[in-house]
Amino acid sequence: MKRIRRLAALAAAVVVVMTLSACGGLAGDKVKDDGQVYLQGLLDNLYLGQQNQDYLDLFEMSAGDASQEYADGLEAEAYRFAYTFGIDDLSGEVETQIEEVLKEAYKNAKYTIQSSTKLESGNYAMEVEIQPIDVMIRITDDDLVTAWEQTMEQFGVTQEEVTAMSDEEYFPLDHHYAGLVLDQVRANLEHVGYEPAVTVTMTLQKDDEGYYDFSQDDFDRLDAKIMPYVSD
Repeated sequence: MKRIRRLAALAAAVVVVMTLSACGGLAGDKVKDDGQVYLQGLLDNLYLGQQNQDYLDLFEMSAGDASQEYADGLEAEAYRFAYTFGIDDLSGEVETQIEEVLKEAYKNAKYTIQSSTKLESGNYAMEVEIQPIDVMIRITDDDLVTAWEQTMEQFGVTQEEVTAMSDEEYFPLDHHYAGLVLDQVRANLEHVGYEPAVTVTMTLQKDDEGYYDFSQDDFDRLDAKIMPYVSD
């Protein structure tokens, strides 16, 4: 299907969905406590759009900085959404609509920092319990195929005709398809459920300059559990 042809380009835009705060890491004799403030504040801001003052103070961030961090996270997640569901064009209102749906979905995020333990290495392991939101994984491949078939029927075209279209001709179909997918997510949001709780370990690692920070790999694993797009 033609709507798959641009996925490679979109994939490059979603390599990093969660971005680490540009803070340079933590240092000093309160790393364990500050690490919990850091992680709680970052998660609350990225998923809930909630600005915790102790998080802002820790990194000398303004409310505007935190708002930009939240907006950047939504934008990156919109590309992940598009990549996952085969939406090619995020111009016009499509990206805005996706971000609005994501805002509503992430309001249901549930996570709890359970513990923080200093390791023999001097690093700190923080256990986060997550209840994965199920609104995305309830959308099946059959649902997507049906949405695409309905789109072609709406426009009165065949798959062969779609394949021969220019971008200008094709994007109205893509936008219609995106709207059908978003309608499915909105319907799922009316009855939000959760997958069984999982625990993710986040490790505050000390670098060569003596600063502590979480790895991008840890954040990627955590992010994949908050609202998964595929079942384990």
